[in-house]
Amino acid sequence: MQVSRFLFLYDAPSGRMAALSDSIKKLFGAGCSLCATTHGLVKKREQWLEFEKEVGVPFTYLHEDELQSIFDSMGVTSIELPCILVQTVYGKYHTVLGKNSLARTSGRPLELQARILHHLDIRGLGLTEATEPLQQAG
Repeated sequence: MQVSRFLFLYDAPSGRMAALSDSIKKLFGAGCSLCATTHGLVKKREQWLEFEKEVGVPFTYLHEDELQSIFDSMGVTSIELPCILVQTVYGKYHTVLGKNSLARTSGRPLELQARILHHLDIRGLGLTEATEPLQQAG
């Protein structure tokens, strides 16, 4: 089954003040583990931007206060945050990595990339039909 997009659901609110607060938390090793992996103090990590380009499907980043529309379309009331989901070309959602797995990769984008690719593979979820599978990072 083919992946049509990634959904990264952060355990943090949206907005400039929340981003500033999260940056301060990162300095002390706290805050959302997913954010700490995909973003540095003020912007997305370069390694992460390269991964987005390489994967070739859209990435959607949502914060805890932006999740209601996703929950409505999935038919759920809540999800343990942070987590990474994928949506297939048929509109189905699958959890790729949950809170505990993301905590183990906090601050290490290459490790997160490898885990994402591994979990897609074991679930039989592909990124594109027209290209070869991506090499695992690491």
